[in-house]
Amino acid sequence: MNKHGLRWGLLVGGALILIKLLLFMTSKSTMNSNFLSCTAFIPYLFGMYMAAKDQREAQGGRIRFWQAAKIAWLVVIVGTALVLLFNYLMYFVISPDLLDAMKQQMLVQFESMDMEFPDGTIEMMEEMMENNFGLIFKYSLFFSFIFLGVFVGFIGSMIVASAVEHRGEGEEDDLSTL
Repeated sequence: MNKHGLRWGLLVGGALILIKLLLFMTSKSTMNSNFLSCTAFIPYLFGMYMAAKDQREAQGGRIRFWQAAKIAWLVVIVGTALVLLFNYLMYFVISPDLLDAMKQQMLVQFESMDMEFPDGTIEMMEEMMENNFGLIFKYSLFFSFIFLGVFVGFIGSMIVASAVEHRGEGEEDDLSTL
């Protein structure tokens, strides 16, 4: 495992956890905001860039595209795993009442949608969330890791790698070094 990717992944994950803890201490309702989820990509992109740049500097100013991409992707995988582990502990061990608050917030958002739903849809959603919300949330943590860590992280790592890549004159990317 690359030490730069691991270090920056831990730093990004730790920073996002610290933000969530501060929000938890000030206002529990803001912990579940969509804004927080969207702005989390900023620290990830910064950490991905810094890890690849640090590796490039450690190699004398040269780094191949796929090498930079792997390091950047490692930042996302480590950071996302750390944040999702924290979320699991926060919602199921430390403060289970947050799960109820999230459920209520989601029901309010669902009911406030300006859409026509078939008869019984809102009641079905309410019943499903009442009976199975904890299980649904556990699965959503897993799929969040798959989606964010694998899919979005891969795309982000390609973007960062193209920005950081620096090859020597006449060097080609060797796909056998993936």
